[in-house]
Amino acid sequence: MKTPISGTIRHSTDDDKPRIHEIAVQAWTPIFDRYRMIVGDEIWNDIWKGWEEGWFINAAGIVTELDDEIMGFATWEAPVEGIFGELGGNAVDPRFQGRGIGTAQMRWVVDNFHIKGYKCLKVHTGMDPAHGPARAEYRNVGMRLGVKRSQYYNYLDEVARIPIRSSLSFRWADPDDIDLISQMCRKAWGSVYESIMNTVGHEIFEIAFKETLNHRVDESTKRAADAPRKVRIVMEDGCPAGFAFLGATHQQKLGKIFTLGVTPEFRGKGIGCAICVDAFNTFRERNLRYVSLSADLGEVNEQTRQMCWNAGLYRELPSIDYYMML
Repeated sequence: MKTPISGTIRHSTDDDKPRIHEIAVQAWTPIFDRYRMIVGDEIWNDIWKGWEEGWFINAAGIVTELDDEIMGFATWEAPVEGIFGELGGNAVDPRFQGRGIGTAQMRWVVDNFHIKGYKCLKVHTGMDPAHGPARAEYRNVGMRLGVKRSQYYNYLDEVARIPIRSSLSFRWADPDDIDLISQMCRKAWGSVYESIMNTVGHEIFEIAFKETLNHRVDESTKRAADAPRKVRIVMEDGCPAGFAFLGATHQQKLGKIFTLGVTPEFRGKGIGCAICVDAFNTFRERNLRYVSLSADLGEVNEQTRQMCWNAGLYRELPSIDYYMML
């Protein structure tokens, strides 16, 4: 066990930014190395190569200092001023890790929010082994209620090429579909937010998620109205059964399934997997090479993982958002 170090925690200045950037790159290199192991060299090189250049170059928050040397840093945000706070990026120089510096920084930030009268805190972190020390720090300061999300990747040459059954049909949305898309989003995501409430409890849900479903539905319908040719609608024997919002980053050769939903009455019939296969075909027509699927907060469960595996999306980068009341 390493000997604890007692440094001085102070607010950072512009002069500290190069050192913060240096520590951040040192701390996150094992994390990005883990990403490379999961997604493969080609995807990693096209999506993440050069990540170090802009990583925390303008971070502001606090630093821990000893003998004029900065050993670690922490940042935060306030999505809802005076009510809801969010812990941001934080790291400790690898030479000083394991000596309680990270936990001390987290306690400083949590205490700061508490003094200012905030009610609830959140932090986002990865679930891979490289994020293990960070997760331990968050548990040490009381952040233990977690909601998972994941990003799935694969090469389009490796994903499923499953025939789509004849009862399913796909089409691009049109301006007349806005009300339909709104209804399907609300039906598909209603159970997601019910699950989140059961996980974090009513008190946290009222602060962090109360209007999230409405906002998400409104944002999705606006996106569909602005760009209907990025929304796929699937019909089962002529009845609306699900949807997907698609996009692409051509420079990275990446097709993106931003969100996917199946309405409750059509679940368990393989429609989610069929939506993925339809999206894969679209991405191949656009000469893309990779695909990603975003499973948002509360959408990661055994059914989602099984759907992704059936579709060939088995390269998973899981993460979690922890919450706590102050």
